[in-house]
Amino acid sequence: MQRKRPVGVTVIAVLILVGSLTVLGASLLPILAVYGGVVLMFWGVSVFGIILSYGMLRGWSWVWYLALALWVLSVLSLFVEEMNPVTLFMGNVSYEHDLAIAVPYMILIVYWLTKGVRRFFKVAKGLAAEAKITQMWVSKATLLSSIHHRAREKASKCRKKRWEPKDDWLILETFS
Repeated sequence: MQRKRPVGVTVIAVLILVGSLTVLGASLLPILAVYGGVVLMFWGVSVFGIILSYGMLRGWSWVWYLALALWVLSVLSLFVEEMNPVTLFMGNVSYEHDLAIAVPYMILIVYWLTKGVRRFFKVAKGLAAEAKITQMWVSKATLLSSIHHRAREKASKCRKKRWEPKDDWLILETFS
């Protein structure tokens, strides 16, 4: 059964794809040919973006985790940058600029954590499957412990039925 992809995921994937293709096109500019390292970095970033957007469109669960981690790290890096002692000393702190960048990331993070997106990427289903596996292991352990308990009970009954000198009259009574 085909899962329905949320519209927001499609929009995000298309924007990442367009950005990646733009970076790839920019790497082909002749002015950058002098800087081989920059061109290779542009190619790496664009290939990474293309794979990420394709994974979003396909609903790969590892892409959900990767995108969430990248967006959270992007927001954190904005505020860690402001904690730089040189920036604080020079007074070049611009929270408005950081908020203008951080707010879209925060909106993406909140959207990415919604139930429909998690369901599309099988993240919620994966957690439920892990819970079922855990439940299965617990039920197997319970079953094994009950089997062990029954075996111990039978062994203790057998030990009780062992011949002892005081039980001679039972044996004699049985054979008479």
